[in-house]
Amino acid sequence: MITTVLGVALVLVLTRSIIAEGLPATGYLLPLAESAWDTLRAYAGGWHPGGLGSPEPMHPSVGATAAIQLLLGGRGGAAGILTVGAVAAGVAGMVALIRRLGLSRGACLVAGTVFVAGFPVLWLGAEGYWPGLLALGGLPWSLAGVVGRDPENVRGWTGRLARVGLATAASAVFVPLSIVIPALFGLVWASVTRRGCPLVVGAAGSVLALPVLMPWLSGRGVAGVLGSGAPFHPDPSWWAAVPLLVAGTAAMVVARGRPVSVAVTGAVIGSVGFFVARAGSMGAGQETTVAGLIATAAGAALVVAGALDAPASLGIDVSLPRTAAAYAAMVAAIVVGVTSLIAAPAGRMGLPDDRFGAFAFASSRAESHGPDRVLLTGPPETLPGQHRLLPDGTPYRLIGGVLDYPQAWLPEARLGDAALEETLVGLIAGQELRPGELLARFGIRWVAATGPSPIADAMSAQLDMRPLAGLFVGESGGVWENDVPAYRAMTDRGVAWSWVAPDYEGRQAGGSVRIAENADHRWGPGAWQQDGWANRVPTEAGVATFGGVGSYRFQARAAGVVVILLAGLSLVRARREAGDGPA
Repeated sequence: MITTVLGVALVLVLTRSIIAEGLPATGYLLPLAESAWDTLRAYAGGWHPGGLGSPEPMHPSVGATAAIQLLLGGRGGAAGILTVGAVAAGVAGMVALIRRLGLSRGACLVAGTVFVAGFPVLWLGAEGYWPGLLALGGLPWSLAGVVGRDPENVRGWTGRLARVGLATAASAVFVPLSIVIPALFGLVWASVTRRGCPLVVGAAGSVLALPVLMPWLSGRGVAGVLGSGAPFHPDPSWWAAVPLLVAGTAAMVVARGRPVSVAVTGAVIGSVGFFVARAGSMGAGQETTVAGLIATAAGAALVVAGALDAPASLGIDVSLPRTAAAYAAMVAAIVVGVTSLIAAPAGRMGLPDDRFGAFAFASSRAESHGPDRVLLTGPPETLPGQHRLLPDGTPYRLIGGVLDYPQAWLPEARLGDAALEETLVGLIAGQELRPGELLARFGIRWVAATGPSPIADAMSAQLDMRPLAGLFVGESGGVWENDVPAYRAMTDRGVAWSWVAPDYEGRQAGGSVRIAENADHRWGPGAWQQDGWANRVPTEAGVATFGGVGSYRFQARAAGVVVILLAGLSLVRARREAGDGPA
């Protein structure tokens, strides 16, 4: 009971600002789309809205957050509920894991604190990588299922494997490569305890969770997942690293029984995770390094738990140096737990202040057809989600007038993206004094600089992009408005159509409408024509839609069915196995 009360208090302290004020818009933490159902339509084989669009599948977290938002009735606060719920589930899951490993209640609570508020998670929070926080909810429950007592019959095994698979999926859908952590944990725990069952259960959980990564995984391929995206490169301070190293080393040397087994397992998982998290120079991409950080968080929690119980594992007839080393491990573990509370004063899980609220000018100044596109440029840390780089290293990012979570990731560049890059290179080189007409072809009404940028410097020398005095989206830079009509969709009679995600809508008339999205023959209805890098379809229907990719649609629906099946099967004999002790 005391552990539960303290755990609830911990979650409230760590997330109180999120509960009271909501989430900031920063990094990958963007507002959920207004319509969860339309987002799911686009996710299931529809059009990726990032940049100039693509038929490439969206990140699995987009589908997961939209599904949860839909289950919550489409509430605007769904993102905050999801975040607080993930932190609470992470603490509860780590407590359950440590108790199942046979350690004390104090070790359970401190391990839970380190898992959700240690330096790996705080580092992800500071970078605004929201999916990393959401992945905390499922992983410890998956690991707890790996070390549970073996069931006595087939029905028991069915429920256990389904629970491990479901918990693994709940983590992997946000950080896809975390799907391998249960299998790795099972391998290490099986080696430490000399039992083969944990490896089988961990590997089975990873395999059962694999469908939730579809269609994103099939669209990008394994090599693309491992190496794509700007990698993270965490560099923990000495005050975070040294106590953890002391706790782990001392516990592994002097502890006995379960504490040493837990500490060794945590040290292996954490070391592998930290190596992967810093493997950007070896070709590891964003998803790989994020998964490494999540594994590091889990490993650190296990090390701390083992170190806290090191003195209790020694018994009576023990030498003074060994006893002193065990208490040194315990003190170092306590220090790690205390330093993990560094995020407590802000109550926002390490997330920085709101950075993108100023982008609302695109909506507040929108015309009757809705907000138009914004070209953003500035320092990388001030841009939402992923960004592209010009050949000279200048960062830029194209967003819709309304910034939402489905736009956090960018698909692979296509024809329109290459054309935009060429246009921006010419703009920086001073080849165009009137770039507004060229940018209008991409539906760009606004250019906004969040800080110093060669693109912003080029704006001062042009003639048809009007600077807006007093409007800023950063500490420096500015905003320019295109004097040329810049519509994402415009008929051959000059009438703008509206972007109503994931479709375009407008007045029914003769002729055609040009859709400023990367060319793809599945746009319709009616006869599709390629207009340079863009699309042109008839206007008779009053709507332009992307027909979808059938294989991706099937995979997305199959993933949903698998999750439902795992959820149902996880209830099998769940009540009888709830009291499983340590394996």
